This record gives sequence, C-alpha cells and structure tokens, in this order.
Amino acid sequence: MLLEINLVFSQSIYSNAFTLIARDRIVVENDDQALNQITEFIKDHIDSFDAAIPDKDLMNRLQSLELVTISDLYSLKFYLANFGLDLLFNYVAELEVNPTEISENTIEYNIIDELDSTPSFIRSASKVVINNESGDLHTVYSKVIEGFGFFESELTAGFNNPLTRSLNVLKQSEELMGVSPVAVTTEINSILDYLGKRIIAIMK
Repeated sequence: MLLEINLVFSQSIYSNAFTLIARDRIVVENDDQALNQITEFIKDHIDSFDAAIPDKDLMNRLQSLELVTISDLYSLKFYLANFGLDLLFNYVAELEVNPTEISENTIEYNIIDELDSTPSFIRSASKVVINNESGDLHTVYSKVIEGFGFFESELTAGFNNPLTRSLNVLKQSEELMGVSPVAVTTEINSILDYLGKRIIAIMK
C-alpha cells in the first residue's frame, strides 16, 4: 500500500482546507509500519514544526517521538491543530498525481473514501486537481459522483437523484457568473459526506 503523508497548515482545528508544507509517499504493509513512517516523517520535517510551534516541551517530545497507538497519533494531531498544523495521511494509487508537491495556482481535492474496506485505520483517497481561478467545482463533484456511481443502479431507477439538481445549479452559476454558491456546495458536501465520501482541499 502506498501511504501519502502530508504536513499542512490548517485554517482551523476542524478545517477541510489546507496549505501544503511537505509531502512524502512510502510503501507500507500494515498499520504498525504506517505509524512508524508517520513518526519518521515528523522527525524528518522537525524544522517545519519548530517554526510553527512555540511550545518547547511539545517540540522536545516530537524530537524523541514514538507513536505506539492510533490514539497517540490522533491525540498528537489535535495538539498540532491548535498551532495551525495538521498531519493528513491516506492510501493512494501508485500513479496518483502530485507525488511530492502541488503546482502553483491549483487546488487538489482529495476524495476520502470513509467506506473503504481496507482493514486499516487509514482510508484510501483519490484526487481531482483544478485551476484555482476556474471555480470549476462542478467538475470536481461530477468526477466524484461518476466514480462511485451514486443513484445510478436499478435499485434507484425512477427516483429523483438528490445530487442532480444541485449539480445543475452549480454548473449554471459557475458558467454564467463565475462563482460557486456556498449554499449549493454545502448541500452537495453534506450529501456526499452522508454517502461516506469526504472531500478536503489542499493547495500550495
């Protein structure tokens, strides 16, 4: 499995939008190896943590860090988020875009599959990259929906697709006015979240 680890600036502790500081991808075989690699990633980028964290006690602990349990990792993530940092990690495909960095003027949308059946605490993710000036969220959402085939089986034939109307409104607004209405994107995100697909945005 190819583990992608990201160190990011976070806009808030519960944010879904981030700015990339550093990214590595490493092959791992299980959760224990993943925890070890996340530990090494932190130590390899200790200067970036030191620049953002004024708490020297926390910095001393990071320098000698050993992540033993998943609870340790998520407890640490919470503390880091209070300083505007976060650690993001997912399994990605071998040929997935942006292996080490994100280009200027682009936004990378990560679609995290919360229903991933992999026996691991780490979820799989796929990516959609768009120009950050295009405002083309319709493309992002359309690719997510197409990729998972929501509401397209015989089971739901003849029923209203709860995503279709919102997608059409979004497309019209982006084409005519160049904006993505917050109310519409919030509704789509809420539906996708209910369907087990969480979207986060990472930019340079």
